[in-house]
Amino acid sequence: MTEQRYLEAELFAARPARTRIEEATAVPEYTERLAYVPDRDVAFSRLEAHIERLKRDLGSLSETERTNSEA
Repeated sequence: MTEQRYLEAELFAARPARTRIEEATAVPEYTERLAYVPDRDVAFSRLEAHIERLKRDLGSLSETERTNSEA
């Protein structure tokens, strides 16, 4: 498996994890204010940071491959 496919697979796998975190820590709709949910906030922010790194790595890999093919 190439690096690009590995990163794409990991990014694809992160999406259901994001959904599970949101569902497990959801605040009821009838709540007037959004409550602070530390477990969700920590887990979600870590996942979001990981997803951003994956996207950045994919972009860098694409840029490197494009530069190498032009040379």
